[in-house]
Amino acid sequence: MFRKTSLVIGAASILIVVGMSSSVAAGLAAHKAVYSIDLKSARASSGVVGVSGGTVYEFADACSGWVVENKTHMVFNYAEGPAIESAWAFSAWESKDAKDFRFTVRHARNGQIVENFQGTIERQEKGGAGVARITKPEEIEIAFPAGTEFPTEHMMTLLKAAGDGKTIVRRVLFDGAGIDNPFDVNAVIGREKDPHPIKAKGGEAFAESPTWAMRLAYFALPGQESAPNYEMELRYRKDGIAENILQDFGDFVLKANLRRIEKLPNSGC
Repeated sequence: MFRKTSLVIGAASILIVVGMSSSVAAGLAAHKAVYSIDLKSARASSGVVGVSGGTVYEFADACSGWVVENKTHMVFNYAEGPAIESAWAFSAWESKDAKDFRFTVRHARNGQIVENFQGTIERQEKGGAGVARITKPEEIEIAFPAGTEFPTEHMMTLLKAAGDGKTIVRRVLFDGAGIDNPFDVNAVIGREKDPHPIKAKGGEAFAESPTWAMRLAYFALPGQESAPNYEMELRYRKDGIAENILQDFGDFVLKANLRRIEKLPNSGC
């Protein structure tokens, strides 16, 4: 949902229909959200003294699947040495039956491409084990165990758990944001907050929705490490909109605040 100093909201996840009631699925909001990104805190050992930037996140219903696009631009300032500019783009399509997943990542640092790959997953059944095939610039295969969820599926799992009053959820997640997948994700869900509307660009408002604060810790498999690779804290609405986000990398913490949001056209499916 910043991984590798990138904001991956969809990686924190977002939604799916299979196994959920139609009313839950129908409540997801197709939207485009703009977040500002700043440095919340940093240890002296990190060398980071400032971060500025933003991210644009889009989520849409493509009838047979969900589509996510995420573009992030940040500038890191250090106590010593020059600033580093990071531009990261992620796009993905995830089938609603949780069997197929396609994703593309492009990452540039100071104008030089450091990551540029795409991947595909096709599995026989929802929740089955499988292999992600990464292409460009070289072919890599990444195996994942049975029970692994994709980003939209994982987010829907969290939203349903929150609605059911559950406070702890643990799943294996393959988010496609990097070749360091998959992750063992432990989520702690807070109490439901009273419903409130959210205004979209042009004055139009999204419907009132309850929200839940969630804290997600991402561990590398096989999950025996005592400390997570990174952690994410965010407040999610029932319709899948993330209002505010913190991402903790240990040495420094980034915050993303929702600055503007607009409704995207209904797919008409």
